[in-house]
Amino acid sequence: MRIGWDSDHIYAVENARAVERAGGKAVSVHGRTREQLYTGKANWDIIKEVKEAVRIPVIGNGDVFSPEEAKRLLDHTDHGSHLGELCSNTGRESRNGAAKRRIRNKFGCSRAGCSLV
Repeated sequence: MRIGWDSDHIYAVENARAVERAGGKAVSVHGRTREQLYTGKANWDIIKEVKEAVRIPVIGNGDVFSPEEAKRLLDHTDHGSHLGELCSNTGRESRNGAAKRRIRNKFGCSRAGCSLV
């Protein structure tokens, strides 16, 4: 899910809690609003707020183009226990294959869907 519709309507935390209450096993959060599409900067602070608000795994993405950026996202959001999810969902930015492979290799993921959890 995106963090919200626009900057005045950010509902990622509430939506993630609803997913968890409904029995969801994980939630994926893209750090931009619908209005932003793929412009501007992803808001990793909201992803961190979501992670702090729920007990299920949070898969964060947005502005991950390299292994170094993947590590920064993990560090910023304290995603240390969910490297496998990051490796399998590195976001639209990494669909070109090469960047996705570099990120997976950096974190020890050798195939799509690997899990280090």
